[in-house]
Amino acid sequence: MTNRIPIFKQITLFDFIVVLFIGAGLSASSWSPMLYRKIFREAGTPTSVLFSIDLVNVPAANPSSLYESILSTGKTSLSLNSSEIGDYDVLRIIRPGQNLNHLRSGPVNLDLSSQDITRSTVRIILSTEANVSNDGVSLHGEKLKIGTKVLIEGLIYKLQGVISDVSVK
Repeated sequence: MTNRIPIFKQITLFDFIVVLFIGAGLSASSWSPMLYRKIFREAGTPTSVLFSIDLVNVPAANPSSLYESILSTGKTSLSLNSSEIGDYDVLRIIRPGQNLNHLRSGPVNLDLSSQDITRSTVRIILSTEANVSNDGVSLHGEKLKIGTKVLIEGLIYKLQGVISDVSVK
């Protein structure tokens, strides 16, 4: 017969609670992408990056004031793949063409299917620090790729767009 000490007699209630909290923390971090990205930062070198977002058919009663508001704030919140990834500097707004529809004269009609809402196309140029690696450019664990759908949001707007250009300064 050997003189073995059973391991369960050496584990206290405190040890059990500590192991339980560690296990819960690890499972929560693997379940939550935001927490996972904070714990395990992506590899790469932080570099200054410019990227463009094209907003097509933006419905606005006064698109000029909307775009002026975005520029005057100087920042916009960006969401990729349904997760908010931060606020970014708005450098420039480019309107490549004229409005697709023009306001008609006469009484104001609040029917959104009417021509009272001007639809415009615009390109917003944003600037930030992002991680650049062999895999590409990433912001907080999310890859910046041309064609990726994004959501930009400010005090008076929430607009869907598509990343149209990514360039490293």
